[in-house]
Amino acid sequence: MKAETKIVKETPKKKSSQDDDDDDPDGAPGCLTGLTIVVTSILESLHREEAEGLVKKYGGKAPKAVSKNTT
Repeated sequence: MKAETKIVKETPKKKSSQDDDDDDPDGAPGCLTGLTIVVTSILESLHREEAEGLVKKYGGKAPKAVSKNTT
């Protein structure tokens, strides 16, 4: 099954300080430990920085760019 990619031309709205994290995906602590995830595009519901923060929150590494070590 081929994964679908959706291109969004507008930037998602930044969460205000009054918004809570109820919309953040739930995951077990450390569920991304040992994984390196590079966010290379705008997501429909998150800014890149927010996505990187979630990766780190759950134990993963979130470098800013693809490197020769990225697989």
